[in-house]
Amino acid sequence: MANKLVFVWDFLYHNPMCSGTYHYYAVDLFKSQVKLATGLEIVELRTLKNAQGEVFSRQKFYELSGYKEIAQSYFSYDITKIQQPSYDYLKTFLNEDTFVFGFEMGLELRKILTGFNINFINFWYHSWKLFDDAFLMINTNNRDIFNKLERYKVPCEKFEFYAKYWTYFTMQKGELEYLNNLEDESCLFIGQTLQDKSTDRDGIMLNVLNFKKELEELSSKYSKIYYIPHPLVQYNEEIEQYLKEADYIEKLENVCTYHMLMSKKIKKVVGISSSVLYEAQFFGKEVEYFYKPLFKIDEKFSIETFVSIFHNYYSPYFWADILSVVMMTNKNVENSIWFNDISNKFRNINHIYYGYQNFNENYRLKNCIEKKIADNCNAIKDDIVIKNQDINQKLYEIYKLLDIKNIIKFEYYKYKILSKLTFGNTRKRYNEKQSKFKQQLTKFGQL
Repeated sequence: MANKLVFVWDFLYHNPMCSGTYHYYAVDLFKSQVKLATGLEIVELRTLKNAQGEVFSRQKFYELSGYKEIAQSYFSYDITKIQQPSYDYLKTFLNEDTFVFGFEMGLELRKILTGFNINFINFWYHSWKLFDDAFLMINTNNRDIFNKLERYKVPCEKFEFYAKYWTYFTMQKGELEYLNNLEDESCLFIGQTLQDKSTDRDGIMLNVLNFKKELEELSSKYSKIYYIPHPLVQYNEEIEQYLKEADYIEKLENVCTYHMLMSKKIKKVVGISSSVLYEAQFFGKEVEYFYKPLFKIDEKFSIETFVSIFHNYYSPYFWADILSVVMMTNKNVENSIWFNDISNKFRNINHIYYGYQNFNENYRLKNCIEKKIADNCNAIKDDIVIKNQDINQKLYEIYKLLDIKNIIKFEYYKYKILSKLTFGNTRKRYNEKQSKFKQQLTKFGQL
């Protein structure tokens, strides 16, 4: 039975200071619930000391296998070249008494832990982005834990339901009309960043240039191949030149990927390993991975399979139930989600919005304001009375209002009520405050 809980990242692939891949904040959210369920604290590998008083050294691990130089991040190591002294060293920190909470652990590390007879659960941001909050999927090497996780699994019909809802939401507002010029019977290629673990094939990061033949073959079956680059992709001259020369490919910018998935003109969605392909199937699209998906979702048990879990991990009972397979737990703990309102709780911590900003109320208001500001600026750009600093001041005031929109609403309704409960100068003062906040709210609606 496990008696030690340790959090790890993909520590052989990335160093611990790479905050973009560490994600401890997510597991830290569950610590108090896990402790209620098990009586144990989750500790971090990077602060854990072995019997010799050492903290784990990634550099030492590789040196024991004869590696002299290792990249700080995205180091694609060959697991067959890791020698026994490295494993013996790692076992001084992680042994059979350890249960691992991992976040985005790669397949190689999962295999190493399984070889050590260490049970784990491995979190990953879910490929589906359009629920009421960003959420996680969970992977394990323990079949009994997997069977328990399946009891909490999100049914695939729920993904289809949300896909339909957001499609109708968007269509009814006329927000797909800008795509009317897309060609019928067309195909969509989803681009990715140039440094992406899911595109790592034997140490080579794949990109669109590795699949020219496949794209040329698709061009004979579809009227047009539309290419949407990843919003964070670095500029690459060779890629840009290829896109210009391939006349059957049209690069699209400033287009919402989800709008493309909603368009009936797009028949097929292709990519290297992008999670968008997973989402595309629920919009009724045919999909094709040029390489492979990074994980299997809601399939049969395997070390590569992830189970879709939405918000149950915010309940102490969930942990008491899941972990009872490998340790003593207290199932008398609270069996409820600790958030009263789940909307955007996880999404807002680390701003995990991706394409969801197109459907979020505050983002939609922000986009509306930006558009109308742009229209307003175009209309007055030749007016010598309006100075640049005036426009900048207007922008500042609007964004300030946007940030405190909910406070403004609260203040307006507060003084509206108070003005009816008071008399004389107090009522007059409250009416003035109510009027001020009303003007600010009206300003939002008229921009």
